[in-house]
Amino acid sequence: MVDSLHQIWSEVLKVPIFSNCDDFYAIGGNSLLAIQLYYKIKKSLNTDISFNYLLVRPLTIEGLAHAIVFPHVGKDAVDSHQQVKYDIEAFRKMNINFQKAGRANVVFLTGATGFIGSHILSELLCIQSISSIYCLVRANNSFDGFDRVVNALNQFNLKSNHLGKIKIVIGNLSEEKFGLGHNDWVNMSKVVDTIVSCGALVNFELSYLSLRNVNTLSTQTLMELASLGTKKSFHFVSSLAVFGIDHSVICDLKKFDESLNNKLVPASGYAQSKFASEKMIGFAIDKGLSANIYRLGEVMPSSVFGIPNPRSLYHLFIKDIIRLGFFPRVRNYYDYLPIDFVAKFVVRLIIGKIDHNKNIFNICHPIGLAFGILTDLLCDRFLLVGPIESKKLFCLMNDNPSVNTGIGAVINFYFNKNFVRYSNGEFDMFELFFLKEMNQIIQSNTSSKLLELGMVYPTLDQHTIIPYVDYLVADT
Repeated sequence: MVDSLHQIWSEVLKVPIFSNCDDFYAIGGNSLLAIQLYYKIKKSLNTDISFNYLLVRPLTIEGLAHAIVFPHVGKDAVDSHQQVKYDIEAFRKMNINFQKAGRANVVFLTGATGFIGSHILSELLCIQSISSIYCLVRANNSFDGFDRVVNALNQFNLKSNHLGKIKIVIGNLSEEKFGLGHNDWVNMSKVVDTIVSCGALVNFELSYLSLRNVNTLSTQTLMELASLGTKKSFHFVSSLAVFGIDHSVICDLKKFDESLNNKLVPASGYAQSKFASEKMIGFAIDKGLSANIYRLGEVMPSSVFGIPNPRSLYHLFIKDIIRLGFFPRVRNYYDYLPIDFVAKFVVRLIIGKIDHNKNIFNICHPIGLAFGILTDLLCDRFLLVGPIESKKLFCLMNDNPSVNTGIGAVINFYFNKNFVRYSNGEFDMFELFFLKEMNQIIQSNTSSKLLELGMVYPTLDQHTIIPYVDYLVADT
């Protein structure tokens, strides 16, 4: 099957050399060539795969072969749910076992160049007991990889005198064994005693199948690594999105605890990828894996430097309303946890002893930030003029191309997909996208661990967000 698909791709793309993990659209493919590909596959392989499958990125030979072998895999929500359940069940049946692990000394980290990963790396570098941190990075060589990691630290003003602890591992989350050769794979299994999974493709538009290799199957690969060689602990950065909270519901008494038992598969592809990963980790824990899961809410700019995640939906929204000069009339409190607090808390748990009865942590601010505190500061700095009804703001975004590349495009996507609900005839885009249900999130494990560590949630006031406002002023 794979060889036949490889031959068909060669004929369509006129490209002699490519791997089974390469994205069709990244190596010369387009929608017109996808049509040719579709008819050649139908004729040569006598299969009736949906053409819609060929339009979702990344489109790889590996994924295409799997979709042909398992024709129930589709692109709509129902088939995505089926694939999630298939992946979870397939991992449950795997013959894989683990040993209880000890303290962290040598760490294997994914996502080191991302917003959360770079801050966690910065905290890990400060821990005296940690001797080495192996960072999985996409790069041409170890020198380029090291530069990528250091540049990410510098981007967020994270300085360190311990960069010598960083060891670069060239690889890709979406590839089998991350593209590592046999010797490198075996060596990692022998020297690493702690795995920290921060790497993920965060995209709320893509389907589960598009995110599956990078977000879910990479988690499976990391657990396979954890089962080999030395005893290893496993730390997984997840998301509160696994609960599938509907932000458009005005009043909901539903509570969300640490367990995912009896929880329905969430709707979005990203949430599904985290949901499936967590379920797999749960089975691995039953087989002896020492693991913690950290479900994060809205992770915001550092309370010290104020530098945001440039791809954050919240930050994109703030940038867009600054361009327009107006903000929506909303009076809710929204989750807001500075990244420096989150990274410090997670790393304290990474270097500590895992409590197998309390190893899942829902992490969000119990009160949140009043949106008015931020908009008042932005008005004082003359970045905003005043409030406007959300429906009018939505129309302004659609009419203004300069802002429709940010959150406006995402809102438009959900609007066209009929995922948007109306409350009293008013379309409130802000409440749809951001977590305001903190009182429904049970954080018993998080609260008890914070108490044990002598940490408290940060007070969210003007002082906390002034560094972010200063950044926005300079950026504007």
